[in-house]
Amino acid sequence: MTEREMYDYLENYMGVSEETLVVVAKINGDNCKTYEDILYVLTGYSDFESYMEFEDPRSLPIFFPDHEED
Repeated sequence: MTEREMYDYLENYMGVSEETLVVVAKINGDNCKTYEDILYVLTGYSDFESYMEFEDPRSLPIFFPDHEED
């Protein structure tokens, strides 16, 4: 996932406000690690792929089109 896809997922699917995302990105930088840190605080998962695999399988085709579902 790109930084933008992570940002959009956090905002649109996880309910994180745009203001929160902007503030955290200004403090920690606009990068994948920052958005994975936010995901970790919210879910306990350290990366989006693990989160989507175990918690939100409907998202896999959207963000990981090469992923094969069981």
